[in-house]
Amino acid sequence: MKKYVLILILMTSFSVSAQTWDCSPSGSVNTCTATLDDNGKLTISGSGPMKDYQRINCDSECTTNAPWKSYDSQVKILEIQEGITSIGYDSFEDMFHIQEVSLPKGLETIEDLAFHSCCTGLQNLTLPDTVKSIGGWSVSHTGINSLVLSDNLKTIGANAFGGNTKLKSLIIPENVDSLDINIFAGVDAYGKTNIKELYCSEKQMKMCLAAAEKVGIMPIIYKKIGEGCYIIGNMKYASLNDIAINNGVEIKRIYTIEEANAVAGKTNTFSIRYR
Repeated sequence: MKKYVLILILMTSFSVSAQTWDCSPSGSVNTCTATLDDNGKLTISGSGPMKDYQRINCDSECTTNAPWKSYDSQVKILEIQEGITSIGYDSFEDMFHIQEVSLPKGLETIEDLAFHSCCTGLQNLTLPDTVKSIGGWSVSHTGINSLVLSDNLKTIGANAFGGNTKLKSLIIPENVDSLDINIFAGVDAYGKTNIKELYCSEKQMKMCLAAAEKVGIMPIIYKKIGEGCYIIGNMKYASLNDIAINNGVEIKRIYTIEEANAVAGKTNTFSIRYR
């Protein structure tokens, strides 16, 4: 009997107790609570914005001072629930082990460094259509290979997507009117990217050319024509009759985001090849 009691005690001692933290901004009338359960799920719930955290240990390698960072190896899933409107500055930097991220409808802002050097096992990230602003370095140096931006996105900060070496293609939604030219590239090699295709609307031509030049590519410009968007390289065509093989250049038809979602689900490679 004593032997079985000892085994039970030892097994219990290795279990992880649920942890809870207040993530409300100082003086806020809104509430924000972070809870880490025994299964490695970190849930952010409440109303209004999360508080901003701070970078620490920058004399060696910067990281966040968010309280859940101490449990980095245990956090596998991040769920931010509906009611939270902003992900705070530096909230999840260096949270390497997160493999799944769920973002809510109603989220409006992702602050600087929110997911920097985070989520090396995360492959896909879709931003809800309520997101209007993405800060600098906010989704940088992650493991994502597919990123779907919000249709209502307006602002993208410096190096927002730098260092995502698995991300090869990105569509900039047509409502974006502020795009930092360094969205992929930092001031040094730390902003390395492998982006190959950057899709932008006609009205974004100037800022997209500047951003694409930083990483040595030409942007692909799309334009809505009826139900579709027709492009060749960085040139547009008014109708299907004008689309043909031209000087051996491959031609693509880029569907609208709404069409692509209906046909193929959330994806950022919306192309059908014409030969």
